[in-house]
Parts: sequence; C-alpha cells; structure tokens
Amino acid sequence: MLAGVVFHAAMGFAEVPGFDIWPVRDPAANKDWLAFVAVLHVFRMPLFFCVAGFLLATVLARKPAGEVLRSRLLRVGVPFTLGMIFLTPLVGLTAMWASRSTGRAPADASLFELYRAFLAKKSWLEQATPMHLWFLEFLLIYSAVAIGLFVLWRRSCPTTETTPRRGWTYINYLAVVFALCAAASVAALPMDMRFIETPRTLLPPRGVLVFYGLFFAIGFAMARAVGDRTPAWLKVPRWRLLTSGVACAFLAIIGPLLPGEPGDPPFGRVFLYVLGVAGAVQALTMWGAVTTWKQGRAFRYLSDASYWTYLVHLPFVWVAHAAVFNAPWPAVLKLTFICLAATLACLATYQLFVRHTPIGRALNGPARRA
Repeated sequence: MLAGVVFHAAMGFAEVPGFDIWPVRDPAANKDWLAFVAVLHVFRMPLFFCVAGFLLATVLARKPAGEVLRSRLLRVGVPFTLGMIFLTPLVGLTAMWASRSTGRAPADASLFELYRAFLAKKSWLEQATPMHLWFLEFLLIYSAVAIGLFVLWRRSCPTTETTPRRGWTYINYLAVVFALCAAASVAALPMDMRFIETPRTLLPPRGVLVFYGLFFAIGFAMARAVGDRTPAWLKVPRWRLLTSGVACAFLAIIGPLLPGEPGDPPFGRVFLYVLGVAGAVQALTMWGAVTTWKQGRAFRYLSDASYWTYLVHLPFVWVAHAAVFNAPWPAVLKLTFICLAATLACLATYQLFVRHTPIGRALNGPARRA
C-alpha cells in the first residue's frame, strides 16, 4: 500500500492524457513521467488484489467462514463506510485548497465554494465517489463472493483430504491461471493497458471489477495450490522468485509495444500483457510471503501502519506538493520530499492516534500488533 503514496505523488508530475482533475500540476510536469506512473499503476493494484486473495484463502483454511466474514466487515467494511462519510469530504476540501494554492483555481474563492462548484458538475451518483477508497469496495465484493463460493464448495464436496497430490494440484493450478488470464484479457480489451480505469462512482465499471477480480482469484488459487506445504515452498530462494518476477514483468512491458492499434489491441497482445503481469504478481506475492515469514519488528511495524497510511495519505501528499510547488528543485527531488513528508506525517498520526487504540485493533487485528 505504501506504493500508493509514490504513485499519487508522481501523478502531479505526469501529463496523463484525458486526466485533468488532479489538483496539483507541477511546473516540471511532462510526459516523461508517464512511463513511471504507468508501470506503478499496472503492477501495484493487481499485486494488491492477488495478495488479498492469497491471504483470504489462507485464513479460510484455518477459521470458520462466518468468523472470516465478520472480520472482513470490521476491517474493510467499517473503514470504507466511515471513510465515505468523513474522509472523502476532507480529501475533497484538501484538493480544492491545493488547487487554489497552486494556481489551478481562483485564489479569492473559498474552499466550500470551490467544492460545491466541483460537485455541481457531477451527477448525484458521481458525487458519492469513493475516491481512493474504491479498492475497499472491490475487496468487500470479492471477499463476499469468494467466501460464499468457498462455503458452497465445502458443503457440496465434503472431504477429509486437504492436500491433493502434488502433480494434480500444480497442473490444475496452472490451467486455472491460464484460464483466468484469458478471461482478464477479454475484460481488458476495451481498456487502455497502461491505465486501467479507476472507478469514480459507487457503481464500479464491470470490466474493471472483472479484471481485478481475476487477479484476486489467481491469489486465491495460489494459496489453495500451496495447501499444507507452506513451510516447504517458503524455503524457495528469494533470488529465484525475483528473477522470475522480472522476466514476467518484461513480458508485461513488451505486450503494449507489439504491433496493434492503441485503442483496439489484438487479443494476443493483451494476453501477453496480462500473463506477464500475472506471473510477476505471483512471484512478488510468493517473495513477499517468504520475506514476511522472516520479517523483523521494523518490517512488521510498517506492514501494520501501511493500511492507515494509504487511507489518509492523499491530503498530506497534496499539502507537501503545494509546499514545494514553486521551489527551484529537480522533479526527482520534489517527488522524494513529497513521498517522505507524506509518509512520515501518516506514520506520526498512526503512532499517536491509531496504533494503541481500538482503531488500530480494528484495522490490523490484535495479532498484527507490532
């Protein structure tokens, strides 16, 4: 989730075609930053949903489905609901302040006037936008569907064998992954492969919902394939996982470069892209599990704080960017300052107001306390 801070900080430097709603547009902004933002966007959300599916399957193997569902409602549903009520208006007002401070809005207009004018341009459905919290809505949908299907499968196929034979497990797992990648390619055909659409209303676009849901399913299938052999595969050398991840990432990067029209890419080109992303995401998920298995206190602290950091980081990113907007610094130095300032501010609020409070226990659970 900490990659989201870097992504949103870099958005102020990239000239994204057809995307002019970002409140801060740095004087040093140019199209050279587009590739950096695109690579971050291509990998971070599929990686997030793949990890989420992996963890959900792992938890379902150890706890009753009802308990898992209640935990998801507490740790995902409650933050999403409260965020929609309290956080999104704060984010909107901060966006208006940053826009006014950097010259993108009239300097003499009040924040509330700017915010009302901004909302007046949208329909009632678009006014209820989840903003950067859209991933929580998607996660709720995926978790409810996965838990429901898991319960149905358990009831229809009761068995005492929890770990199928090794060859059968991995052959079927690979078949499932290829099928999911093919389905994700179909969902991605109408979209720009560099920038999968971000939902702007509470009704998510079906193509985006299906696309990310298939990565959630890949993570779920990965955990089911690993089964009870978790300690064994955690001994895989990390350099092998990283090497395979880089190789798959290369496939994902060259996919959009193959011949074809940007607005109407052939299926093979999209499939190569999706397959590369899926392979890289799986390698990174397994590498993350190996790292987590051996993690120290500092890593555990950042892991716990990352959820809160992502929820509240946007106002801090825009305030930090406004602070250095006119500074005669290189864009890389500005980006570094914005990321560090926003992250440290989020960590400070986590330490002071969240970590040892019921909010921290709700977000991370008592077992995740560092």
